[in-house]
Amino acid sequence: MIGALYFNLLSFLIIYFSKSINRLMGLFFSVFCIFIFLAIRYDYGNDYFSYLDQFYEIQRYSSFSISNFIIKGNEIGWVYLNYFFGPLGFFAMQIFLAAFSCFVLYRFIKNYVSPKYYWFAIFIYIFQPYHMLVLSSAMRQAVVVSLFLLAIDFLIKKQSIHYIVVVLLGSLFHSTAYFLLPLVFLSYFSIQLKFKYIVIIVVLFIGSFFFIGEIFSQGQQFISLYFEKEYSGHINQSVEKSTIGLGFILNFIIYIILFYCTQHQNYLGKVIFLNIVVISFLIIPLTFSFPLISRLNFYFTPLLMVAYPIAFENIQKRTIRIGFIILISISTLYEFFSFFYSETWINHFFEYKTIFSAPNFL
Repeated sequence: MIGALYFNLLSFLIIYFSKSINRLMGLFFSVFCIFIFLAIRYDYGNDYFSYLDQFYEIQRYSSFSISNFIIKGNEIGWVYLNYFFGPLGFFAMQIFLAAFSCFVLYRFIKNYVSPKYYWFAIFIYIFQPYHMLVLSSAMRQAVVVSLFLLAIDFLIKKQSIHYIVVVLLGSLFHSTAYFLLPLVFLSYFSIQLKFKYIVIIVVLFIGSFFFIGEIFSQGQQFISLYFEKEYSGHINQSVEKSTIGLGFILNFIIYIILFYCTQHQNYLGKVIFLNIVVISFLIIPLTFSFPLISRLNFYFTPLLMVAYPIAFENIQKRTIRIGFIILISISTLYEFFSFFYSETWINHFFEYKTIFSAPNFL
């Protein structure tokens, strides 16, 4: 935890104090700190050694027989990326993926976040544990998250074919990318948030809890039918592990305030971002019955880096705006520190190690 906290504070302080100098340069060096954290990590995350072992297993195949590895249920894009980096080593691939992720992050914030809120976007990314931390372990899905953030450009420009191509490219690395395809319709059927729609969203959110059993049953059947090879080990996860606690309540309040403060947006880009955040919100109850669904929110919650500043811009009273920022910050930091003491994550995320401590620097 200390290692992650050190890098996070350094990244945050750089971007925060660059407000009076050069925000864009501050953003660059802040993201560069994130790159260093991701590039030199070792044995960090629940899946780290699974990916490391898989990397060396792929190298045992020739270019002609590698298709046998793909047949076992491994995505072709990920297999060939590993095979390509074979001569350079796993750490070279890790550094490359860290660079790609950080390039997309820098570009995304630069293009869609108001410069005066760069600091808050970075804060959300580094302290919300399911962004930087969990994705540092979920390496395949991290690739798709980055591709999705790039593909959003095409949603806003109504370039549907381009969007579909990028998402299908992502599916070569993680099959959950297919769930992103229906979002192409947001280019043409986005809905402005209005009070009546917010009421409907809240009703749907609360109503979902009454159908948890049915959702779990249908989810089991769907995963068993279409994704059995990859996720069969997840479909029987205990539902009881998910509970409604302080973090859930804070997030619920934050989302409602966010929706209320972002009503009547006219610009298509902002409407699309907010529509995706609504989808993210409605997914939350489903995770109580089917935890695997939470993986979809890995794609959607990074858009809060844009949605929150949209809300801040619409809050006229400075005291209310500051209060909302403080509320989000408290909720985010609560999740950050709770993450490191969770039974699920503590053994693989608490201690930060670097590649320089690896037995073989390959």
